[in-house]
Parts: sequence; structure tokens; C-alpha cells
Amino acid sequence: MALAYTGVAETKLKEWERRGLVRFRASGPNGLKITQRAQLDEALNQEFAGVAEDMEFPD
Repeated sequence: MALAYTGVAETKLKEWERRGLVRFRASGPNGLKITQRAQLDEALNQEFAGVAEDMEFPD
């Protein structure tokens, strides 16, 4: 679900977890992992923070 929610690659989610931006917890017997949506939102904001300022749109 986190992949679908964020639209980022699995490797990016693993990087965020490694950097401590997102914390996953095991849930269920099949290795399902869950996290808070707020953590995903914050990681996305940090990832794309400078994008809006770099883009120029004509008036």
C-alpha cells in the first residue's frame, strides 16, 4: 500500500527506512509491514521540497 500511496519505487522506500524517515512495523504472519501515512507524507515533502521552486511557469 505504501508503494501505491507514494508512487515511489520500492528501493526509495527502503532508503527512507534506512535513513529513519519512515518506520515500518511488522503486522501479520505473512511479513506485511505497516507505517503511518504522516511519515510517508513527510518523506515525500522532503524528497520533493525544492522541485516547486525550481520550476518556472509562464504567466
